[in-house]
Amino acid sequence: MSDSFDDEISALYRDASQDTPPAHLDDAILALARREAQSKPKAVSPFSGQWTLPFSLAAVIVLSVSVVTLVEKEAPPTQVGSVDSLSPPQESLAPRPKKDTVLAEEKASPTVEFADKLSKKE
Repeated sequence: MSDSFDDEISALYRDASQDTPPAHLDDAILALARREAQSKPKAVSPFSGQWTLPFSLAAVIVLSVSVVTLVEKEAPPTQVGSVDSLSPPQESLAPRPKKDTVLAEEKASPTVEFADKLSKKE
């Protein structure tokens, strides 16, 4: 029973695979499609034509400013100033006192005198 059923199904599939529309119907559909394709203008993209150059220039400017701003924020700080800011401070140009003078000044200070008095009492 299943063999006869399978044979019937196979025959139906074979018959249906050779079905084609009539030639006059095919020709009518193709002619209508050609006429419609030629009558309508092509779709225009909003990014084509006269706006392409201004938009691309604006995008380049915005990106350039953004990159420059980020680079300035990320860069280490640099000193900008006149030549005077590059010269050493005036203190370092003054002659340094000799070691004996420093010791004499320390002995003359009140803390050293007070320490001397305390050491004499003991």
